[in-house]
Amino acid sequence: MKFSNIYICIMIGLSPIASIAQNSSAEGNDNHPKITAQNSTELAPILVYGGSFAQQMGTQKLNSLEISRLPTKNGTVSDLLKSNPNVRFQNFADVSETQGEISPENVSFHGERFYNNAWLIDGMSNNDNIHPGSGNGRLLANPDGRSPAVLPAGGTQSFWINSDIIDSVTVYDSNISAKYGQFTGGVIDAKLKDPSFDEKISGSISYRTTRDAWTKFHTYGNTAEEKEKNEENFKKADELYYQPKFTKHNYAVNVNIPVNDRTAVMFSYNKASSRIPFFNRRSQDWNEQKRDSETFLLKGSHELTNRDMLKLSLMHSPHSSKYFANSRADSGYTNIGGGNRIALDWKHLFDSSTLSTKITWKKSGNKIKHDRSEYYSWGKAKYVWVRDPVTNKRKRVLEMYKNSPCPKSYNYISLNCDIGGFGEYDTYRRSLVLKQDLQIDTFKFGNTEHNFSMGWKADLAKAGFNRKTELYTYTASKIKKPTDPKYSCKEGDSTCIEGEQFIKIKNFYPIKNTVVNNNHYSVYFEDNIKYKQFEITPGIRIDYDQYLGNTDIAPRLTASYNVFNDKNTRIFGGVNRYYADSMLSSALRDDLQKSIKYYYRSKPQDDFMLKVPNRVNPNWTRSGVDKLKTPYSDEFNLGMSQRFGNTEWTAKWVHRKAKDQFSSRYAGKQKVEYIDPKTKKIRTYKENWYNLTNEGSSTSDSYTLTGRLMKPFETKYTTISWNLGASYSKTKSNFDIDHSSARQADYDDVITKEQQIDKVVFDGKLINKGDMPSLDFNRPWTLFANINFDFPSIRLNWSNRLNYTAPYQMYVTDNCENNNYASVCGKYAGEDIDVYEKQNFKKRFSLDWHFAYTQPIGKTNLELNLDVLNVLNSTIESASPSNATKVSYKAGRQFWLGAKYSW
Repeated sequence: MKFSNIYICIMIGLSPIASIAQNSSAEGNDNHPKITAQNSTELAPILVYGGSFAQQMGTQKLNSLEISRLPTKNGTVSDLLKSNPNVRFQNFADVSETQGEISPENVSFHGERFYNNAWLIDGMSNNDNIHPGSGNGRLLANPDGRSPAVLPAGGTQSFWINSDIIDSVTVYDSNISAKYGQFTGGVIDAKLKDPSFDEKISGSISYRTTRDAWTKFHTYGNTAEEKEKNEENFKKADELYYQPKFTKHNYAVNVNIPVNDRTAVMFSYNKASSRIPFFNRRSQDWNEQKRDSETFLLKGSHELTNRDMLKLSLMHSPHSSKYFANSRADSGYTNIGGGNRIALDWKHLFDSSTLSTKITWKKSGNKIKHDRSEYYSWGKAKYVWVRDPVTNKRKRVLEMYKNSPCPKSYNYISLNCDIGGFGEYDTYRRSLVLKQDLQIDTFKFGNTEHNFSMGWKADLAKAGFNRKTELYTYTASKIKKPTDPKYSCKEGDSTCIEGEQFIKIKNFYPIKNTVVNNNHYSVYFEDNIKYKQFEITPGIRIDYDQYLGNTDIAPRLTASYNVFNDKNTRIFGGVNRYYADSMLSSALRDDLQKSIKYYYRSKPQDDFMLKVPNRVNPNWTRSGVDKLKTPYSDEFNLGMSQRFGNTEWTAKWVHRKAKDQFSSRYAGKQKVEYIDPKTKKIRTYKENWYNLTNEGSSTSDSYTLTGRLMKPFETKYTTISWNLGASYSKTKSNFDIDHSSARQADYDDVITKEQQIDKVVFDGKLINKGDMPSLDFNRPWTLFANINFDFPSIRLNWSNRLNYTAPYQMYVTDNCENNNYASVCGKYAGEDIDVYEKQNFKKRFSLDWHFAYTQPIGKTNLELNLDVLNVLNSTIESASPSNATKVSYKAGRQFWLGAKYSW
């Protein structure tokens, strides 16, 4: 049976349930709580089922007060996860070289891929599934836009919202309800602030800033000389991710207007900006890199009746990054992401249930806009052989072209100069999402107590790639025989310079619009059952993805036991399956590559010939989507919660086994037919092919111990609250996002035939690739503590975040082609087999502070705040942003100053 038929049957089946509930409401039974404007902020805890105890043990929630007290850097949603023991950040996150960046950092839950998390805003997806794994999540020397043949990609999150507009963040890492799907990692749900029904207009204006002068930088070096050299290179600022100079500003405005006792409207605006000087080695001038992220939010709440609450929000959230290529002149280009979102949320109370209906329209994408729409690679100089007058021996010297089109300022020594850009092109996704959740109030059946919920979602979406204008790129070559008339330029040929060089290769990128249907349908059922001291929650979720053509059934089961029936000692566990979302990059880039035309000529007087019609670049992966399965992860977890006095302690083990993960595999040389432009006959050639497969897999074990103070501890002068935790994680994978050549490549990687050999030299031993530990998101032992001090008498808050990482290892790579490894490589000596050499790093400790002082001014307040990150200026090793096998350091001490005026 097709899923569409199943879906229709489910909807027909739900209709009587809604009708019965509606009839009960019409009969005037008024026992159920009403929604009122005055208590609407308490709606969630009163009317919405909060999940089973086992589900709560896999959940972390931060409210607006806790968010405001956290020491933060850029204020992104990712920043709020740094004290979650189940989250691992990428190794190169927050390194000294890239302090000017403002984009959200990538995170991993329980060893899963960073692009397999579900990022939500008000319960609706904020994921970008077009090309979320671009560059394996690394800040690269070649960001999107350096090549016209690469899909624009904006990362894992569509909108880079700031914590200033967030009311709460709920993080689910294990025992995740069947309500949530399309992930294998974790779920991060950011709830936006709602309008307030207070009688008076209220609002706030805030500002935060930092800069390089307030930041300590650490550079790596095994010796004083090496460290000094690395520091000098860093200060040159001639790489995009060498950022010794930067200035950041964060602005926010919030205005709340209560229209009447049933209607309120809120407007919010926030902006994060960064300016980063960059020195272009080729053109020998300074440019200003720019990073900007804005969010405009208009949100209204209206109480239709005592049983109906309606919320409407409009969001415009663009972000942009201005880059310059250090290998080109006139090379500026801007990556533009984000988009628009309209969300309608209607909550209706029946007499014995609550129905939540959400309708969301979202338009997001990633555009690359170059300052110029044509690209030339001209020769600046050539090598010639001359006879040395002293030694009378021939030698090769560099001779400058006299008539080269290269700019005069282009004095960086090289053989060629690249000029221009690649026009404008973009990827986009448009979706209309319809979603309903029905929560039945608690009812009894025999000796059991039930909380039953069900829901469905239809995500009607299209995604595509669009190039609106044609693009030509030109590459020059020297004229081999300048004096031969056969090599002279044709009259009026602007692509030829007499006696010097001519355009030999011309690539054509036509106007292109590729569209992929990305509809997704889901339905779930879940029942929380209580019997005496037992609680069990079975659930099931069914998803159908049109792009992959798969129907996936994900069972969920959690359970807990209240040992002494006093809620002090509880044992909990769960067995669950999670299916990932689809990714559209393969289909879009396959079509993009096929559209490119390659032209060439041998001599200046020749006409350009089409080399191979529709030739596909052999460095791209063929998707074969019709044969792919949906990646999934099976979870088993077990834990215990114990209360001691005013504290609660929780120990938990989570085992994940990921299967059918997307990965790239070398498929050998394939014959490709084409029509010879001269003879018009069909010819063939061979090229390397790479297939997208489901051969990726991984296993992960995470152990955590957390503790918290259930009620703040109060003294005469201060109120103290704290929470702390420790975690240990171990992950093995047969494919890796950083060193894909060492094992099965990730979906965005290409590997050679030799690299398919299922062996690797790791830590001095020849082992199977699948036995390697994960090389990113891989800090095994970590500890954290959050301690908050409130001093009411002086209106001061002081928050501390302490992080400790036990001694750990990183690895630098070589391969068996190096004769130094012949003995350990054995029969693979001379092969392109990766060798990993261990580097040990010491334990590290970091401390972050947040201070907030409030000064009343009449009926208004002025808050002054200070964040001090890495207070102790600790030297902490990490990976390089552009090369994960190179060592970098985390940023040293950094100050953020801010102020907030509220009325």
